[in-house]
Amino acid sequence: MLTSVTLKNFKLHTSTKLEAAPLTVLIGPNNSGKTSIFQALLLLRQSAMRGNVGVLVNPVPRQATDENQPFLYDPSQQIDPGTFDDIVHSGAREIGFEIAGRLEDPDPRYGGRRDAHIVLGFRDNQPSYHKGTLLFEVAAEGGERTLTWTWARGPIARAPQQSSVGLLGKNFLFSGFDFPQMLQSQGFSSVGGPSDDPVQISELSFLQNRIAETPISLLRSVHPVYPLRGLEESGYPVTMGPETSIDRTMLSDRTLALLSVLAYRNDVLDQVSNWLENLVQVRVRTKLVPPRRVTIICEPVGGKTRRSGLFSNEGTGASQLPFILLPIALCPSGETMMVSEPEAHLHPRAQSELASLFIRISSTERKQLLIETHSEHILNALLHAVAKGDLRKQDLAMYYFEPREGTVDVRRLEIDEYGRVEGGLPGFFDHSLHELSEYLEALKRS
Repeated sequence: MLTSVTLKNFKLHTSTKLEAAPLTVLIGPNNSGKTSIFQALLLLRQSAMRGNVGVLVNPVPRQATDENQPFLYDPSQQIDPGTFDDIVHSGAREIGFEIAGRLEDPDPRYGGRRDAHIVLGFRDNQPSYHKGTLLFEVAAEGGERTLTWTWARGPIARAPQQSSVGLLGKNFLFSGFDFPQMLQSQGFSSVGGPSDDPVQISELSFLQNRIAETPISLLRSVHPVYPLRGLEESGYPVTMGPETSIDRTMLSDRTLALLSVLAYRNDVLDQVSNWLENLVQVRVRTKLVPPRRVTIICEPVGGKTRRSGLFSNEGTGASQLPFILLPIALCPSGETMMVSEPEAHLHPRAQSELASLFIRISSTERKQLLIETHSEHILNALLHAVAKGDLRKQDLAMYYFEPREGTVDVRRLEIDEYGRVEGGLPGFFDHSLHELSEYLEALKRS
């Protein structure tokens, strides 16, 4: 779960810092840099997933498709922003990121809390430096441990400095390493004595590697809900098994992955179907269609008399909801979903219900939601939840983005315990009041 995100010289963001809450909402006019926050996190995640590529931007070509491999792109391709020059702020050569967050390792003996703070720089698309701090606990031994590292490339580079931390009677050694690995285990400083049997050494090495993977695990812990969503065909090819996620850059690939999950995993299908029933009063199931295709069937509930049919024939709002709900269902507890414009094509009531669902998911399933929205209904629902006591004000963060001559100014809005925003929501209700005032003036003149 992210605690803060800082961007430097990334597109409009010369220097932007967000302190993230369990529910973090980004608002502001179009082209003000809201989506860039998600793009930056996706680029880092994409680079981390590709292992040894070691660059920030590296689009992959389309791959050949056939009956057994229907996807257009490798699953590691999640965003294609162009070249490094297309995303670095005008006049700058280096992009900087600062990411902080917390992970939980559930292992009963060697697991525990893992806090990571990572600072990275990229110059001309190559990693130029990174450094960081880990604060972590291990269930088998009390107390908090601190581990730091540094790494640099080029003229300022030095031999990797070793860092060490005492743990379980050993001195664990680490050093900085090339991006995206960032931190590498270097074994133990002293191993010997009767307790150092091969099984114990294997277990400790496993723990050491898990600790070293914390920075890259944090980058991988963010998942997208893209703004382009919906079913474009009545049926899609049956894949050989369920996908682990639908984090893919193309809508066609996301749809294939979505159907593969719903067709093979009844537990996820039931959860998504229950959410849909509450939001738009329909349930869904999958159906195999000859020769090797799968589709979603929609079944109305709540007294509706119309018959079941293809979900792709439902309204645009309903058909795009699984692309929001299924990724959230697959997101592990303690990780982060980045949701772009969830209100698209939805009736105002459904927008409010969706916001209420986000609140329940955040609190009961411990999933962090970063939401980019233009919807007053979603904002109203969140603020009213604070006023009613259903959402703690410290669990909600709202940021307003305002473009200023090639850069963007981002400020956090102050919310009190009654769900009121100090100074009002800029660009929302104040604009409605302005229109109302103009309308009343027009009535006076008529």
